[in-house]
Amino acid sequence: MEVSKRGAKRPVGHRRELLRLAVAAPAAACAAVLGGGHAFAQQAQQAQQAEEPQRSEEQRALEEIVVTARFREESLQQTPLAITAITGEMLANNGATNVIDVADWAPNVVIDQLGSGWGPTLAATVRGLGYGDFKATSEPTVTIYIDDVVLGRPTGAILDLLDLERVEVLRGPQGTLFGKNAIGGVVRMISRKPGESDQIADVEVTVGTYNRLDVRGSFENTLVEDKLYSRVSYVSKRRDGWQDNVDFRCHMVETGRGALAGVGDGIVGWDRVSNAPIMGVVGSAADNAFALPTRISTRGTDTNCVVGSFGDENVQAARGMLRFIASDRFELSVAADVTDQEATSPYDFLENVNPNTTLNTLFNNAVALPSWGVPYDARFVPSDEGINYSGFNANSGIDGGIETPNINDFRHWGLSTTLDWNLDAVALKLIVAHREFDAQWGRDSDASPMPINHTLDTFRDDQDTAELRVSGLAFNERTEWTVGAFYFDADDFNSNISVLFPCLLGTSCIDRVDTQNTRNTGVFLNTVTSLTDRLSLAVGLRRSEDEKNILQERFDRNGNACCGFQTLTPVVAKSTVTDPMVSLSYDVRENVMVYATYQEGFRGGGTTARPTATTRVPFGPETLDNFEIGIKSDMLDGRLRLNASIFDMDYSDMQIGSAGLDENNQPAWVTSNAGSATIKGFEIELQSNVGEHWLLDGSIGHTDFQYTDVPNLQDCLGNGFPAAQCTGFIDIDSAPARTPDYKASFNVAYLTDLANGSEIAIRLGASYQDETFFGANDDPLTRSPAHTLANARITWLSADDTWEASLFGTNVTDERAIQSKLNFLNLFGTIQTTYVRPEEWAMSIKRRF
Repeated sequence: MEVSKRGAKRPVGHRRELLRLAVAAPAAACAAVLGGGHAFAQQAQQAQQAEEPQRSEEQRALEEIVVTARFREESLQQTPLAITAITGEMLANNGATNVIDVADWAPNVVIDQLGSGWGPTLAATVRGLGYGDFKATSEPTVTIYIDDVVLGRPTGAILDLLDLERVEVLRGPQGTLFGKNAIGGVVRMISRKPGESDQIADVEVTVGTYNRLDVRGSFENTLVEDKLYSRVSYVSKRRDGWQDNVDFRCHMVETGRGALAGVGDGIVGWDRVSNAPIMGVVGSAADNAFALPTRISTRGTDTNCVVGSFGDENVQAARGMLRFIASDRFELSVAADVTDQEATSPYDFLENVNPNTTLNTLFNNAVALPSWGVPYDARFVPSDEGINYSGFNANSGIDGGIETPNINDFRHWGLSTTLDWNLDAVALKLIVAHREFDAQWGRDSDASPMPINHTLDTFRDDQDTAELRVSGLAFNERTEWTVGAFYFDADDFNSNISVLFPCLLGTSCIDRVDTQNTRNTGVFLNTVTSLTDRLSLAVGLRRSEDEKNILQERFDRNGNACCGFQTLTPVVAKSTVTDPMVSLSYDVRENVMVYATYQEGFRGGGTTARPTATTRVPFGPETLDNFEIGIKSDMLDGRLRLNASIFDMDYSDMQIGSAGLDENNQPAWVTSNAGSATIKGFEIELQSNVGEHWLLDGSIGHTDFQYTDVPNLQDCLGNGFPAAQCTGFIDIDSAPARTPDYKASFNVAYLTDLANGSEIAIRLGASYQDETFFGANDDPLTRSPAHTLANARITWLSADDTWEASLFGTNVTDERAIQSKLNFLNLFGTIQTTYVRPEEWAMSIKRRF
């Protein structure tokens, strides 16, 4: 194994008051190095009378935020965890619409859509720990929760932030506190409970560029006074895609370049013996027939040969909750939510084509030239980033072609029941839930009219969870304790129908079907003991068992098992892990706390996501040891909040691709526990109520990810591989994908009253992300340069708080920031890039009742 020299490094309310004092959740200090952010509001000021000329010191203080990350309700500033809390008002005030936007508030957290090849799949990375696939054969490193119910898969997890009380982002390994184990971190979305607000209903309408139309609202009702409450919320979001799907032949003809599509080039056929064109009369029927076909679309072609679009938005979601308060001891809540998305494939720009790869050379000589007289080459790279020439359909007449719809659809729904029962000596909480999603997405990876690399994926997930917690006091009420048990059972199905260089590889077995059952159970204990009036000790322990039964099958188009997958038994991956946690916190003085924490976490085992017939071998869990120290402080009479932490983590038994042995003990490239790394860094979050009208906040995070042990050439040769196949190793001085060295945010807001008692709030914010890579070994062809995304918003609030109007823009500098990138230039001959959405503006009107 290669040991790092560590020499080479990468470059180094009330709403009215909430509008007045909304400053985005803990955000960073060190103003000299702050670079950007999108968040604005973390806290709300205490009540203020409109006629008062000056606010008192108490009124100017930042409001306390209450979190429940440790089972109990406690102040964010008294919670010895690396946690960012974002209230629902903060989300609304800053136009956050889905879980991806949450990352703008939290340092060292990157959340994006994974990319067009992975459908509606979330890519979440915390402190360098991320997972870049939709396959259930491996666990995500960051888990998402809705009302303490875990979402077992990242696919279908790009959910709307609908009617939330708050979002909590916990960084570092989790497991001794609640739910399922998580090695990287947790995002908790907590819904508003009925019966806790004087507001009966609200409705908001938003219109904007790209034909944007959003409608959202909520309604709360008291069914039985002081006993039974209900709350229902709904959102509909529609927005056009910003990349046109253009028919290549039509576009070439309209722009006077028909010969590039085979029209008017004089070629009427192809001599396969001499591998040369058969020439005829230029512009004849035979000439124009021997050319790329015209795209078939139910929509036809619009102006400029547009037949569709990429990256549109069409989402409807609803959430409802019924809350029964039987007494001050017993409460029962039933919640349901559903999200429907019917959208087109995400934006996908073909950046480069290499026609000289082995596969492309074979395809051009055996398929493309004899069929259309046109090769697959750089002619399909658009000059405009807003164009994509994908054909999707099967009108090419090539054997093995499939019709791949331009879709990115899913339905995700869940139902949960929560019981809270306070007895004399203990408190009991039971959460039982069922969740399902169905997703389907199509992709034309070659981004041309040719059927070179098309896929159609169907993914279904069906999960049941249950969690029981029992809490109480001990040792003269100096110790708060909680014991709990967790159960998770999920069935997953993934069908992948694909075309990959048809007529070349001799593989009719291109339909992949994976079925899997995952069962995860855990028992945990957590105690918090007040050793003195200032010193507290928290101790936790979790015992987890994770088991996956994975069946990976391959079929030809006739439904027959093939390619060595005829006789299979499921791969079984089992993990049993015990994770401890210990944390010591000390109140230095009032409103200033320091803490030190040691905790361990793990990620369950699995198997290679896309194996050959013999590489279906299991791998074990990977583990993380985290030590961090931190400070949480409120200063200047509560008008300045500063939170900071430093962490040092050891990452062991990493699940990475390496040269190993297959199930027949023969050399093979498999996923195994073959690496280790250290991860160090810091996080600073700052917010301040400055003066009478100004609000500032910011955050900065730094992640230094350093491999310490990875497979190398000697390991490969030692496993019996030929030297020519011993390539593709991880560079020990590179970093994993989607891991910027620095991530920062900075925001400013100005708020003032008008003469009629209404209010104006102006907010400007920017988020900065350092250089990142989307491929292994800091591949320069997958590089995303450092970038800053800026947003702006102006809001008017009526004197009685019932009307609100906003004008806002996102990415107002029209930054061409990269969201994902795939480099297959030397294999399939392509580089494809996904950019963030361009500059957009919108107006919204909101009415409260």
